[in-house]
Amino acid sequence: MRFWIAGLLVLVSLAVAPPALANVIEVSLSDLTLTYKGDKYKIAGPRNGVRKPIGTFTIRRKVEWPSWTPTANMLKKNPRLRPMRGGPNNPLGARALYLYSGGAPTMYRIHGTNAPSSIGRNASAGCIRMFNKDVIELFNRVPKGTKVIIRA
Repeated sequence: MRFWIAGLLVLVSLAVAPPALANVIEVSLSDLTLTYKGDKYKIAGPRNGVRKPIGTFTIRRKVEWPSWTPTANMLKKNPRLRPMRGGPNNPLGARALYLYSGGAPTMYRIHGTNAPSSIGRNASAGCIRMFNKDVIELFNRVPKGTKVIIRA
């Protein structure tokens, strides 16, 4: 913007965040990265042969030390699996951000892990895994209502 004040040209700069820095989480399954406000995190993505959460979602629920319940598919492969309370041995790790689509809950989450060696690989049953230290940081920064865009 430009203003004239008593014969002087005054330039005013308005700080506007570029689209990439808006309140949106972007996930690239091909690069195995999650980006939020310019900060990039390594992730584990869905392994081959499982449904991938491609599309736009909204974070509607956030849980510290979430409990875990095996899915029907997991139980088919391993009938010995049992639900777990939150804690360091829990597959969801330290935090979980629950993804909703059109206002309805989905089976997908962005969460920590008890298997940090899986980060950087396609190793999950469909969710987005992060190092616990990274998901704790993201959990503290991201408000409910944040949009999540997941691309192949």
